[in-house]
Amino acid sequence: MTVLMAAELQLATNIAADRIVNTFCVVGDTGELLENAQAVADAITDHYSDAPATPGISTINEYLSDDLVRGSAVNAIKMYDIDDHLDGSPHGSPIWENTWILPTIGMGGTSLPHEVAVKCRLEAFGRAAAPVETPDGPDAGTAVDRPQQRLTGGVYYGPLQSVAVTQADGFARPAPTFRMVVVNAIKDINADLDALPTIAYLGVWSRKNANVHKVEFAKVDDAFDTQRRRGIKPSTATSLDVHFT
Repeated sequence: MTVLMAAELQLATNIAADRIVNTFCVVGDTGELLENAQAVADAITDHYSDAPATPGISTINEYLSDDLVRGSAVNAIKMYDIDDHLDGSPHGSPIWENTWILPTIGMGGTSLPHEVAVKCRLEAFGRAAAPVETPDGPDAGTAVDRPQQRLTGGVYYGPLQSVAVTQADGFARPAPTFRMVVVNAIKDINADLDALPTIAYLGVWSRKNANVHKVEFAKVDDAFDTQRRRGIKPSTATSLDVHFT
């Protein structure tokens, strides 16, 4: 069985539409995944707030913006059955859901624009050997195929605060400690899933191929990414008549 876990983080507006959503593809035995739905959910939500197994580093939560609600069970975690929708067709309502709390811990700092994010790239087994492009295959459309891209997924972490930023070579870049926290936290998800009674693991979902491949590597580079749809709406504007007669 393949499920899509959607972790929703609530912004301080407390409007449901103003939620940051990260999705994670999990593969496992059908019955066991459903019987252990809360444990699967915990593996996802805990990776935000628990220090990874690697010692001496902090949590993802400590780098997230103070604009997120903490200490209240307003965040949602939802499980969707996508077995019959691996081609990307609508998967309908969740088959299981619950709420979760982002702890009230932080490293301080100033909230960054909500569009600013750090992407953790998830690479499936076989990606390294896969070609970047090949002639068009039997899939829909006539464009060239991109096998390597179809074995690549990602999670965009944000909104962030200024402690996630460092200056390097004259540029603002994601702090090395934050990058290390993220990849180790992803590893901990797989460790928690592996500890379940069933064989479960994170996967990279290729809608084009309509299949899922097991994640091998998690990587975070030293450049920020942009998620425009996370930007807040303007509340006012500054206007000035600048023409001359």
